[in-house]
Amino acid sequence: MNVGYDIRPLIFTKAGIATYLYNLIANLARLSDGDIYLFSSSSSRIAWRQKFQNVKEKVVRLPQLNRYFESLWGEHLLPLAIKRGKIDVFHGPRFFVPQKLSCPSVVTVHDLGFKKFPELVKSGVAAYFDEMVASSVKRARKVIVLSHATRKDLIDLYKVADGKIAVIYCAADKAFSPVTDKAAIERVKLKFSIRKKFILFAGTVEPRKNIVNLLEAYRMAKAKDEFDLVVAGGYGWLYDEVLRKASQPELQSKVVFTDYISSEDMACLYSGCEAFVFPSFYEGFGLPVLEAMNCGAPVITSSTSSLKELFADSSYQVDPHSPGSIAEGIDNVLSNAALRDELRTKGAKRSKDFSWEATARQTLEAYKEAIS
Repeated sequence: MNVGYDIRPLIFTKAGIATYLYNLIANLARLSDGDIYLFSSSSSRIAWRQKFQNVKEKVVRLPQLNRYFESLWGEHLLPLAIKRGKIDVFHGPRFFVPQKLSCPSVVTVHDLGFKKFPELVKSGVAAYFDEMVASSVKRARKVIVLSHATRKDLIDLYKVADGKIAVIYCAADKAFSPVTDKAAIERVKLKFSIRKKFILFAGTVEPRKNIVNLLEAYRMAKAKDEFDLVVAGGYGWLYDEVLRKASQPELQSKVVFTDYISSEDMACLYSGCEAFVFPSFYEGFGLPVLEAMNCGAPVITSSTSSLKELFADSSYQVDPHSPGSIAEGIDNVLSNAALRDELRTKGAKRSKDFSWEATARQTLEAYKEAIS
């Protein structure tokens, strides 16, 4: 079976979708007896053939200047390349599959935040993704989601037949494991001017991640006197309110923004933090939570969406809409060493339930169902 992918997310994003796509391809390459074709408008600069003999990257040139060019590439040039490549099944890993394909297709819908919370994305983005997802889930033979929470949303909001949906959990990248070298952790702290013990958040700085409420909760918490708050992640969109909040006199000297951070440095921060706090309003999976658990951090997260489904028994759960609830969670965890140890143990145990090999095997079964 020859499988084709649109790998533009590997080139144009640094967030969770890129992690998902790279690890899926790498693990499928070890399992599949066919060839894997990777299509993009520019090179991924990844030495695929040195690692996997059955992976072939095909560059279909067209500059990604704006949404019109993106549509032209996705709806016209990509289907032509797929037809020439004699692909048996095409996988759109980021919400989209082209209209006219010469083979069956599978699409991954990572979350429906744009549909449930359109006010949290840039103007026009919600309508664009809504149209793209509505058409893609109709034409795809199989729809992959990363949690039962997203499966329910997909059924409720797009009336997708339950039997068409495959719930396939993902996993943390192997770069995220406990860092025991305290000198390495201290070097990373120095690099980002983290002076004290710290609480950590990781993720793109954008409204859905609920950083404004996190900052207010930190302001309210007794823990702010002893611990810095580190916000690790690149700047996304609509983040002006976050920066305004962080510039308040009570917070200005206590909150550290790292911007985009490498996996190696991120593993050090996960391993070195006193607690990882992730009060997102809505997630399709919640990869940073799993990364933190993999590194041995005690986790405080939201009692909503996939975060409740996946991590209710291995994290301290809070109401993301209530800064008071988040502040209480921070103070309860940081004032109780036994609770932190319990959360570390439970988190480490839960993290072992996920693997990229399992993700790849289940995805391969979805491909077989799509072409049967």
